[in-house]
Amino acid sequence: MEAIPVTFKSGTGEAELHGLWHPPTSRATNGAVIVLPDWFSPKEGELYARLCAGAASLGLTALRFDFRFVGQTGPTSFDGRVQGQDDLLGAYNFLQSFGKEIKPRRFYLIGSSLGAAVALGLANNPAYAGNFQGVAALDLPLSEGSNLWPEGLPNLRAAVLLVQGKPVSVVATDEADQFLAHLPNSTRLEIIQGTGEGFVPLRWDFQPSRTPTPGLFQEKPNLDWGVELTLSWLAEQDKIREDLRK
Repeated sequence: MEAIPVTFKSGTGEAELHGLWHPPTSRATNGAVIVLPDWFSPKEGELYARLCAGAASLGLTALRFDFRFVGQTGPTSFDGRVQGQDDLLGAYNFLQSFGKEIKPRRFYLIGSSLGAAVALGLANNPAYAGNFQGVAALDLPLSEGSNLWPEGLPNLRAAVLLVQGKPVSVVATDEADQFLAHLPNSTRLEIIQGTGEGFVPLRWDFQPSRTPTPGLFQEKPNLDWGVELTLSWLAEQDKIREDLRK
């Protein structure tokens, strides 16, 4: 099924947002995922399209959308802590407005760069912390975290997947370990070496430096690796949550 163009208001109603909705293409699980883009890549990007299509094939409702600055003023005056979370809240409210037959009961967030930071910020908000079961943060700008969450993420209750897809140094790896060590729930770190923004390959003979799965994803482009391990994590999390409801 092709993605369906949708429009909806931000949480405060001050901005109109544009998204693409992917209904489940297999038996619905009552789960939903919201995919948030980065600073410079709109919702039509291959990474976001593949994540949503994959989530739909797992039985989840999937939504990808653009932040309000896309096609307008640009990101220079955009504050992820304010407008970013307001835009994400609008996407969440949109999915919450569905009729009883397809209304999701479990919510996951997948964000890239800016989108990852915004997703973690809203999942840490005390008013919404219990509403999100998992957050996958791809290319998270760890060095900017102190600005985006000056008090850390003490309220975060969601499971976290951190996928860093830029050229990784020992310092960057230590930074990721330190970030995850301060989170209160289950976490997982994946490092994809030799990649640029959005998992674009800088070389094709990469090997993941952590938690590799023998015989799986070798000889695949880095984008494939990032998409498949994220969807694998998503399927695992939703299966856990669905089983808990039985």
